[in-house]
Amino acid sequence: GQDLEAFGERVMSLAKELENSDVYNRDCNISDAWVIIDGFSKRLTVLENEAQDLIELQGLLEASVVNFEILPQYVFY
Repeated sequence: GQDLEAFGERVMSLAKELENSDVYNRDCNISDAWVIIDGFSKRLTVLENEAQDLIELQGLLEASVVNFEILPQYVFY
């Protein structure tokens, strides 16, 4: 719950930062724009990797819940 909420806030924060960055300013020269875009791209990659980790963790948690549900069947036989 909290992990996903915090992750969602970081995604929204990055999106807002990009929206408000100098990239969209006509006075921003092209080399500065590329540096800004590169920075955002690297941060986005980090978020994508974290998203993948959260998806895998969610899968593991769901799998372990299922395993715990079937465990009692085997304890008594």
